[in-house]
Amino acid sequence: MDTGLLEMSCCVVQKKEVIPLVVPVLRILSKMKLLHLKEECDHFTINNMTIINLVLFWCGPLHEAELTKRLLIIQVSAHLMIDSNFN
Repeated sequence: MDTGLLEMSCCVVQKKEVIPLVVPVLRILSKMKLLHLKEECDHFTINNMTIINLVLFWCGPLHEAELTKRLLIIQVSAHLMIDSNFN
């Protein structure tokens, strides 16, 4: 059944393919709620690290129009914060 909701995209990475130093970084990002990390015995499932997936991780599945509004709010807010620091 198609709900029309967008969900974050994920990828599966085999543990043997991951540089050992990366594993604690992934765990830290997960604890900071910046990354969805699911550890299995032989692989990790992580979301793709984009702003779109971060918003979907924080807010859950959204309709495209709602996701677009939230992304625009982030973009405008970031622009205003940066612009105010240079003026």
